[in-house]
Amino acid sequence: MIRLLTAALALIAAPAIAQPSAPLPPVMPWSGASEKLVVAADDPWITPAEQTDFIETPDYTATRAWLDKLVASAPQLMSIERFGTTAQGRELYFVRASKGGTGKPVLLVQAGIHSGEIDGKDAGMMLLRDIAHRGKQPLLDRVDLIFVPIFNADGHERSSPWNRPNQRGPQAKG
Repeated sequence: MIRLLTAALALIAAPAIAQPSAPLPPVMPWSGASEKLVVAADDPWITPAEQTDFIETPDYTATRAWLDKLVASAPQLMSIERFGTTAQGRELYFVRASKGGTGKPVLLVQAGIHSGEIDGKDAGMMLLRDIAHRGKQPLLDRVDLIFVPIFNADGHERSSPWNRPNQRGPQAKG
């Protein structure tokens, strides 16, 4: 019992040691058509993730600010609507992309369901940008798009480099 208490005290008294990242297999070289969707660094509509070469993803506030700016630039195509509130008081919202009209199917895209799996949010922001400013408006000819960028907003904001150590990117994960 004394040994156990001594060991516990030693751990408590020891300075915090940075945890090593999980061993991952080497990154394989990859090249594909989706690389063409990433805009240049000087593009006025570059997304926050693109700005960091996808090393970081924007937090809740930065995501909303970027989407508010995008929607304001294309009000004929996009709007932001609230659909709820999280347990911690954050607004849950979606972006509606539509050319109007009736009888079209609605495509619902939810991103950020699991807070550390956030690539869908960043890809969705790129898609909305391309609809608003890159000639992808015809995508809305036969469908309306509802995009929820961060479904698990509270979990998204509990990000840390120590969450999901076995996952590549972004640097801090929810």
